[in-house]
Amino acid sequence: GISGKSLSDRIEAEEFALQKGACILHLSGICGDVEDGRSPAFIMKHMTNSLRNINYIHITDIIQITSLFVSDGRGSGHRVCVSSGAYTVGDICAVLGLEGEDVPPANPPPSKDLLPNKLIANDFLRSMLPKGYTFTPPLPGLLPIQSTL
Repeated sequence: GISGKSLSDRIEAEEFALQKGACILHLSGICGDVEDGRSPAFIMKHMTNSLRNINYIHITDIIQITSLFVSDGRGSGHRVCVSSGAYTVGDICAVLGLEGEDVPPANPPPSKDLLPNKLIANDFLRSMLPKGYTFTPPLPGLLPIQSTL
């Protein structure tokens, strides 16, 4: 693990916390009004495949969701994947106005059964949010390719 402890230690600690009524939030890629390299524009400089999917959650949504879960305990005893959905690198580049060599090539997976990467399901999260909750997009005008599995 990050702290030098094994992953099994983390899992054991999380299981203990869940049994005590905690809510474990697993965050996808964080984006929003940040200047530390988490912006979609910065991340695009390091992408090599325009077909790749990136799962994002806006910092505004993290704050709202955390506040909701803490205020009424709605997540008590659950692990929750916090993601507004998956976005393709190509779509992000288009919204950013990138063209030509600034857009990574489309490299399809070697098999149609293989995804370029994983999509994070947010069905459970959506079921716990107020009806009609709208996620903040990583960039204005960017829509997820799929918000749930």
